[in-house]
Amino acid sequence: MRYFTLLLSMVLTGFSADYREAATAIVFPDQCDAWVRIRVDEDPRKEIGTSVGYSIRNGSAVTCRVFDGKFGAPKDDDDLIKKEMEEISAAIFAVWQQRGAKVELALPIGSIPSDKRQFVMLHRIAHPQQPSISITHFRFYQGRYLSFRFTTPEQDPTAAFNELSRFLSALSAAQKDQKSSQLTE
Repeated sequence: MRYFTLLLSMVLTGFSADYREAATAIVFPDQCDAWVRIRVDEDPRKEIGTSVGYSIRNGSAVTCRVFDGKFGAPKDDDDLIKKEMEEISAAIFAVWQQRGAKVELALPIGSIPSDKRQFVMLHRIAHPQQPSISITHFRFYQGRYLSFRFTTPEQDPTAAFNELSRFLSALSAAQKDQKSSQLTE
C-alpha cells in the first residue's frame, strides 16, 4: 500500500519539484528557502503570462508573475509599467476596502534609482483581523518584465522589504545554470 501511495503521489505531483518558466528559464523551486510553492498558473491565451505563488509559515505570501510581452521592449521610466502599477494599486484598494480594511499607499510608485526599469510601491493595510503590508516590485529580467507581489502581516516596512529581499535572494540562488542569476540587483 505504501508503494502505491508513493507512486500515486509521484504521478500527481510530477517527478521534478521545480517549475521552469519557458520564456525566461527562471526556475521556481518547490521550496525556496523557507518558502513553499503553492501554485503555478499559466495563462492559456499567453496575454498575461505565468504566475507562481509561494507562502511561508508566518502568513506571508508572494506571487511572482512573468509577463508575456504585454509591455513590449523595456524603456527607462516606462509609462506602461507605471500604469500597470496604478491598476494593481487600485485593485489592492478595492479588494481590501471590500473586506473592511483601510488602505494607505505608504510608498508611492517610483523607480529604483540604480535601475530605472525597476519600480516599487508599498501599501499599508489596516484590517481589524489581519493588518498587513503589501509590496509590489516590477523589474526587467531576461527580456521580460517580472512582478513580485508580497503581502505580509509584518508591520515594519523595513522588515517587510528585508523579507522580500531574502525571498528574491533564495530565488536567485535557485538559478544555478543561468547566465545571470541576479534577480535581486
